[in-house]
Amino acid sequence: MKTKCSILWLQSNRNRKLERLVLSFPATAANYPKVVAQLKERFRWEDLLVQIYVRDLLTIIIKNAVSSRAKTDLSRLYDELEGKLRTLESLGHTQEKFRNFLAPLVESCLPEEVLMMWERIRNHHELGNNTDEKNARSLESLMTFLRQEVQGEEMVALSRIVVLQRIKLPIKRNMPLPLKTKLMEIRRLQQP
Repeated sequence: MKTKCSILWLQSNRNRKLERLVLSFPATAANYPKVVAQLKERFRWEDLLVQIYVRDLLTIIIKNAVSSRAKTDLSRLYDELEGKLRTLESLGHTQEKFRNFLAPLVESCLPEEVLMMWERIRNHHELGNNTDEKNARSLESLMTFLRQEVQGEEMVALSRIVVLQRIKLPIKRNMPLPLKTKLMEIRRLQQP
């Protein structure tokens, strides 16, 4: 049923070229993979999408290189990177397949102090466990490290908020946005 709905959705798309191609197949579950294969072959969308997402990664890198890397919102950066990497993975371009160029690209996005911490941890891990360089430099390890850093930042911000809430600190304009947002949320929840 789901594949039939998908074919019907494709048939309802108003792009004339797509419409002609999709309508050339009867709307059956058996034909859905054939329609998708034909679309991929005809329009090469997968290759184009991979190029778009890799360019998006490069845009993130360039943006962080041009702007002050010290002011990078690590949580936002992690979410952007994770989204792009998952999208590439959903297109069949696994992290293992492209780790040789994706890991250095992701490292290039990082604020300097985070990159230095990553290098120290990676080097310590290599020395302590005698692991091969592929595992120590893996994109998966780097993204795990970044996720842990983001979670750590969020825990620190939350603990600050609890303290600030207890001393009834006023919300100021120049407060960091995550802190200000959490503080306003806590105050809103405390109102009767």
